[in-house]
Amino acid sequence: MDLDKEKGFSGEVDDFSSKSMAHVLKKMKYPENCVIMKGYFPDTAAGLDEWFSFVNIDCDLYTPVRMGLDYFWSHLADGGYIFIHDYQDPVYTGARTAVKEFCTENKVAYFPMTDTCGSAVIAKPLPVNQTEEVSR
Repeated sequence: MDLDKEKGFSGEVDDFSSKSMAHVLKKMKYPENCVIMKGYFPDTAAGLDEWFSFVNIDCDLYTPVRMGLDYFWSHLADGGYIFIHDYQDPVYTGARTAVKEFCTENKVAYFPMTDTCGSAVIAKPLPVNQTEEVSR
């Protein structure tokens, strides 16, 4: 939160103390299928050696969004998607900066969406030989 304030990404930053695991799980349609790793990212991913086809990053702040992108991109299957919440949020602008920096450095495109929070999507390209097979 301090970095977001220092860089001018956010004015009044929520301390997120009201976001308990129970609060989050109540919003899930199938909470029994959710795994919550409480703590600070990327520490919470220690020992996790999984591949993902879809990742939803909703951290609001620059540092956890950027670290999430760096971590999950290297664990994202070809053709997989990363969905970034709050990309166009006027309060938490660090998410947008993190996405733009990440995409520029990794030479990948992102797609801004017109949903309520102005999310963005990044797709990991398929290798050329797989792309040809899919287009047939």
